[in-house]
Amino acid sequence: MPLYPYTCRRGHRSEELAKVGEALEAMPCPACGEQARRQVTTPYRTPFQWGASAGYFDRGLGTYVEDHAHRRRLMAERGLRPVEADEVDRTLDNQVNTLAEQDRQAATFGRVLRETGDAAAATEAAFPTPLP
Repeated sequence: MPLYPYTCRRGHRSEELAKVGEALEAMPCPACGEQARRQVTTPYRTPFQWGASAGYFDRGLGTYVEDHAHRRRLMAERGLRPVEADEVDRTLDNQVNTLAEQDRQAATFGRVLRETGDAAAATEAAFPTPLP
């Protein structure tokens, strides 16, 4: 049941517990006996009802973050910047290329080792040393 606030002309305040729809528009003031009128109030809202967040633990920063503004502030203090989407794409492309290159190197190493039986020659063929 909700609490309904009442105020009389002398400024005394009181609250009355009543079922929804059964609260009186006016009642006697408990302090002075004068007529106290029910006040119009807004419903109580918690931050969560307004869409606020309780925050989260950011594993990348290694700390608790309250919201995105707090995260940006922490990153600026630590000299960090957010990773751009194209950076992520380039990194993924490089990883795919690296995996394909590793497959080619393994195939070359296996082929040369089978043909010659020489591990040193297979290593040189699969992983050529760049000239200085």
